[in-house]
Amino acid sequence: MVQNRVRFEFRGTEGEKDFWFRERLRGEHKIKIGKIRFRPYLMGEIIWTRDTRSWNRNVLSTGVELSLVRKRAMVDIYYQRKNCDTCNFADVNAVGMNFNLFFGKR
Repeated sequence: MVQNRVRFEFRGTEGEKDFWFRERLRGEHKIKIGKIRFRPYLMGEIIWTRDTRSWNRNVLSTGVELSLVRKRAMVDIYYQRKNCDTCNFADVNAVGMNFNLFFGKR
């Protein structure tokens, strides 16, 4: 499955206001082995900011989502690389994990 998300953001920090346009493309593939379901993915996002008037940021991520407890919980383990041409912290590498719980009727 391929997803495309477009987001407009208005940000205000430390008295400075800025407008961001973000476009993210994500590709994923569901895999089931026995009772284990997992979904590897690859995601890229480019960011345009009004302050710099350029596409000065991008984010690249890869990881895997594991479904648990009858699809009521999910663990997401990922690696993320952030690049910024105009920031004080130009590049950031991160490894992380998210735990999600899903409530509601099925």
